[in-house]
Amino acid sequence: MDKICFVISPIGTENSLIRERSDQIFEYVIRSATVECGYRAIGGDQIPQPGYITSQVIEHLLNDDLVIADLTGKNPNVFYELALRHSFKKPVIQIKDDTDEDPIPFDLLGLRTISVDFRFMKKMQKCKEEIVKQIKTLEDDPSSVESPISFIEQSRSLEKLLLDITDLKQEIDKLQNQGTNENKQIKELKLDHDNKIQELASHLPETNVARGATERAKILWVDDHPINNEGIIDVYQHQGVDFDLAINTSQALHYLSINKYDLIISDMGRGSVRDEGVNMIKSIKQSVANPPPIYIFCSRIANEIYGKQAIEEGAVMVTSSPKELILSIVKTVKIK
Repeated sequence: MDKICFVISPIGTENSLIRERSDQIFEYVIRSATVECGYRAIGGDQIPQPGYITSQVIEHLLNDDLVIADLTGKNPNVFYELALRHSFKKPVIQIKDDTDEDPIPFDLLGLRTISVDFRFMKKMQKCKEEIVKQIKTLEDDPSSVESPISFIEQSRSLEKLLLDITDLKQEIDKLQNQGTNENKQIKELKLDHDNKIQELASHLPETNVARGATERAKILWVDDHPINNEGIIDVYQHQGVDFDLAINTSQALHYLSINKYDLIISDMGRGSVRDEGVNMIKSIKQSVANPPPIYIFCSRIANEIYGKQAIEEGAVMVTSSPKELILSIVKTVKIK
């Protein structure tokens, strides 16, 4: 018997533009992709059995092998059903129309979403091909299933590793400053430190872009409390990345005047200036031709207050999640 793919999408009323789009996406993209992979696609409006529709939808969300969710239009029913599916920690593929200007909700930003445009056959074909690729990836590696729940669980694990790495580094530095460089305790701490770095590095996605044999990536990190970032820095230094550390905007501009960087990472607030990260972006745009991508790594509250402004000024990403930062770095910086 065929595997089942349940489709959650905005349906709309009969003969409406929403219904027309939904039917075309279902027929020419989703059904085509799922049939190719041995699945039978069923939409919520196509459940044949009589009965209470909500209970039947929940049965599909709980039991079906795959769910494809169309996020176009921020339909409340779609997000309700998507949340239920996520709670079951089962495979989901997300798509969204290029014409939809509403941003993807923050909780879903870390999950890959495939673009589609029902007005153009080429774009629907491209979406179909991407769905097929994701289905094959999920089948080859069931552990690759991601959801906001798995994202939080992995984030906690990475945050614990980062904290352990930072604590170990500080303890090693403290003992070395006491002049006990060769004692057994330091050697054991260094081994534990390196093992945790390797464990965290194992979470990094593979990159197919290689640098030259002697060329290393370079990141400028701007933060008036650089000790907070030692764990991430240690991990990426082991992956072939060099860092320059600046504690303020003036120092960052000086470094940018004499060096080239693949990425800038900055905090948001410094001292009494809570939006200094935003001010720094403005200064860089005024002073540096073709600046590298800029990430803002800050607290959740700072993100909520100033994140949108930072994006509008030119930040590529604003995040309070160590996991999102760690995984995003490897996508931007070419690691050998």
